[in-house]
Amino acid sequence: MLKIKSKKIMSLTLCSLMAVSIFSTVIAEAHPLNAPVFFETEQRAAYRHEHRMERERMEHERERRIEYARHHDSSARSEGEVITARIVGAVVGAIIAKNT
Repeated sequence: MLKIKSKKIMSLTLCSLMAVSIFSTVIAEAHPLNAPVFFETEQRAAYRHEHRMERERMEHERERRIEYARHHDSSARSEGEVITARIVGAVVGAIIAKNT
């Protein structure tokens, strides 16, 4: 009888000791002072670098599209055509306003 009771007490003691050690390990790992500061800083630096590279790529792409449109757009008008269209529009607008 004593032998079975001592085995049960011993197993209960070992189980509780293991549970306490696992619980304390989890708490120690989750503590905010154990956060990997260098890793977070490295991640933020990599994100900033990626963001800057993406922004530069987008700016370059935009400039390239504008330059392409400036040289290859079939609907591009010369400055003389634009000025003539403005004058004609002003004259037609004045005639319409006078007759109304």
